[in-house]
Order: sequence, then structure tokens, then C-alpha cells
Amino acid sequence: MVMPILSRLIPQPMAPYGWAEHHYEDLTDIVNIWATPARYQHNGTLKQLHAHHTQTWLPPDSPPFCGSIAIEAPSTSPRSLAWQAFLQEHDALYIARVNDWPASLISSTGPAAALSPECDSFLIYPGKMFGRGAPLPSLRLKQLMLGLQDYQYLRLLSAHGRSETAKLLAGSLIQATGTQAYGDNFQDALFDRRCDDPTLWQMARDILVEETASALTEETTGQPGPGASQSLWTKFLAATRHVEVSPDPVRVLFDEGRKIAPWRLTCDVAIRNELRESLSGSLKFGRLPATSHALTNQARIGPLAEMEVARHEVIVAAASVQTNFDGHLPLKLIFDAGPAAHIESSALLSLLTPLTSASPDASGNKAPTIDGRLDDWPPAAGNVAADFHLVGCTYSAALANPRAASQTVAYVLQQAGTLYIDQQRRRI
Repeated sequence: MVMPILSRLIPQPMAPYGWAEHHYEDLTDIVNIWATPARYQHNGTLKQLHAHHTQTWLPPDSPPFCGSIAIEAPSTSPRSLAWQAFLQEHDALYIARVNDWPASLISSTGPAAALSPECDSFLIYPGKMFGRGAPLPSLRLKQLMLGLQDYQYLRLLSAHGRSETAKLLAGSLIQATGTQAYGDNFQDALFDRRCDDPTLWQMARDILVEETASALTEETTGQPGPGASQSLWTKFLAATRHVEVSPDPVRVLFDEGRKIAPWRLTCDVAIRNELRESLSGSLKFGRLPATSHALTNQARIGPLAEMEVARHEVIVAAASVQTNFDGHLPLKLIFDAGPAAHIESSALLSLLTPLTSASPDASGNKAPTIDGRLDDWPPAAGNVAADFHLVGCTYSAALANPRAASQTVAYVLQQAGTLYIDQQRRRI
């Protein structure tokens, strides 16, 4: 009898994703089961492992790389695990701990206290502390079970000749897994690649049930059933698939050699096509400030296949740069793909210029006193940073990068070789 070997290591080098010191050894001839943390799973590598009849398991992880069973995760996150396992063709879900409660807690009738850090992923609770004589399932366990039922429908639909329909449904809810959810590097996550709206998950389930019934009817009678209605499909796809225009922050270069327009504002823009059909369009600037003009002409983008991304650099020449009171200058961008999509977005230039004041000895001005008051702070323009937005969290499309509830306003002054930064906080 040969004992199978399970590994939680990474079966591919991570240097291409910015992990320069990652040590990689090829263990594919030794390992029988790979349970790599989901955030490091590479779909191409998974396919190679499956081709060699090696099993892969999916451990819960953190969004957007994978679904999670943690308490603070979105309610649909445990349900999404089975859907992701279907998309990546995993053989099993790998959940290391679901009910490993401390013995002292199981024998206690008091409230839970001093629990281990892993308790946020427990799926079953001891019933005694709730006055019950049997274990109690969590809502997350019920969501996980609902996802496993969905998985059976997905497999059944695929087995009866409609695998593309099953992949369309799952791929619309989960548009990136593992390394697909990386931005510039493995620590830069793209949080808009998973759907967390319970209404859309239920809509996908309704479509899945109707399409499976249609496939089974066709196999039994030779005539396909009605399947899900066209209006339901249209509503679902319109809610889950879009054309996204994502400008990077604007980069600034000042060159005194350019007398008329010394400023160069450059921005990389990503256009992502999530529609079912190929997409072509044009990218151009909208109305620019009076002292600026575009150096890049109207750019032709596409054709972009489904889920394909194109990047294009846009450049503005400016005689001067005038930001608003918060230190920002939005540059309007328009992507026009005719009836398929017409999207307006903004590339944001954020510029902070320290106010330079002569030294106290030369001008008689006094340096600001660090006392929390601003009555000795000289007035100026362009040296203020404000209107900060939250980053690094998961938000719905309607609330993408919302303003921080407690706003920070920073003022910058340079005097006699010293940089002064004063900040205030105000609620909005």
C-alpha cells in the first residue's frame, strides 16, 4: 500500500508575481495531492497537475483570491467555495478545522472566552453553552452546504452537454481565482472580481436549476425543455458582466526645457471586456483644462475577446497644473464602443506642493509652533492634501473606493530645511 503525500507548498515559482525570494523546487513527481493556499493557485499549473492525474484540493482563503469561511467574510463567501472548486476542477475542499473546540469550553455553560485565533472559521458550535444537547450548525455551514448543492447541479449540467452554460454562470459570479486576482504583484489584490450580492447568487441558482431541468428533458424526450427565460438571463448577465475602464493614478513630469508646456501628465488605462461578445471602441480625453492639450490622439482599442484586457497610455501636455482645494485634478476619459458600451471615467492627478517660506533669520518670519493651532500658518494654495478615499477593502461597485468617514486634511510647509506637516481630522 502506497501512502499518498499531501503538500501545502506552491507548485510553481512566484518570482513572476513579485515574490523575489520565493524558493521553488519541482515536487510534482513526489506529491500526490496539492492543497496550495488558494491565493497562490495558478490555473495553468493546476491544469498541468490534472493532466498528470494529480489531485488538487481547495482550502478556504481570503477574498478576492478565494471564498472564505471566516465570520467576517461576506455571507455568500462560503457558498462560493464549491463554485470555485468547479471552475478550477478541484477534487475536494480542504477545510482543516470545523469543530476543534477547547475541552474547557465544551464542558462549560458560560459564554465563550479566550478562544484560539482559529475559532473564526469553526462551522459547528458546542450546543451546551446554548442550552442544547447537540452541536449547532453555523449559518456559514448552511451556506457551504447550499454551495455543495449548487456544485451538484453544475456537474450534472456539464455531464449532460451544457458545460459552457455551467462555466458561464460560475465565471460570471467568480471572474478571477488565485493568481488571476493579482494586480501588479502577489500582494496587490483586485477586489472587484467576485460577486457578493446574495440576490445574484440566488438568480444564478434559479437559472442553474432551470437549465439542468432543460438538459435532462432533452436527454429523456429528445426535445429540450424551456430552460431559464431570456429576461432572467439578460438581467443576470447585465448585473455581473460589464466593460470596465480603470485608469491608474496620473504620473507627473516637469521639464523646464519645454517652454510652452513644461508639464507632462501620463496615465495607463486598462479596458477590460467582460461581455460575451468581442468588443472594439475608441479611447479619448474629454474636456481638458484650458492650459492643457492631449498629446495622444483618439486611440483604437480592440477587438477584445471575452475577459480580455487592453492597456493604453494617454498623455497630456500642460502649461500649468491647477488642482482643486483638496489637491486633485480629474482628467475626464471617454471609452466609446457604440451600442455595446459608452463609459466615462476620470484619471486622477493628486499633486502636493510644499509652501516654501524663507528662513526666520532672512525674513523675520517665525517658524510655526507645534501646538495644534494654525494662526501662525501662512496662507497658500496647492499645499493641501485632502479628500482621501479608502483602499484595500472589498466594496460593491456602487460604493467603490468611498470617502473615509473621518477625513484627514494635511498642510505642508518647508522652511529653513525643515518640512512641517500639520493635519486635521473632520467627519463628513
